[in-house]
Amino acid sequence: MKSSIKFLIALIVLTVSFTGHAWGVSICPTTANTSSDCGFILTIGVGGTITGSAVAGANPYDGSDDTLVGVINNSGAVYNGSIALSGSGNGGGIFAFDGDGICAYVSAAYCATAPTGYEGPNNTFSGINGAQTSGLVVFSNLGIGKTSFFSLESSPSSISAGGGIGVGGQVPEPSSLILMATGLVGAATTVRRRFNR
Repeated sequence: MKSSIKFLIALIVLTVSFTGHAWGVSICPTTANTSSDCGFILTIGVGGTITGSAVAGANPYDGSDDTLVGVINNSGAVYNGSIALSGSGNGGGIFAFDGDGICAYVSAAYCATAPTGYEGPNNTFSGINGAQTSGLVVFSNLGIGKTSFFSLESSPSSISAGGGIGVGGQVPEPSSLILMATGLVGAATTVRRRFNR
């Protein structure tokens, strides 16, 4: 019984590690208006798979209609690539930049070279469509286990109400992975019991 509990705890720890969420780790800068670190978290997984999730209770960093998006590189390699995003909310399309990007709220060296002021460290934007509802976030040299962030138009809750930020190439959400892990633990326990008889 004790080994089963240890196995279950180890499996949960591995599942949480695999999802790449850095609970308790600061990824995005805070402003006077944020109640949490980021409005959304994107995780770059093994093979470049991208998962995304909203952060419950997040406020817009500007107090009205902009959100911060944190990025975690858990791919096991330096990430040089792009992430396709789409969505809209109370600020219009998520790429409808109107001059109040995160660089208007923080003083950071990377802001001197940020063309829109919505970029974060090691990233820029390209391929934004005419409706400003979809585009690419392009990363260069995002180190293994390192984080970055950027800002988008629309508040976290209004983007979430519209289904959240659409991420190209999504894989199952963390809750699905935990559910799958629980099923595997149950199956492993059943098989183990049959062999121990």
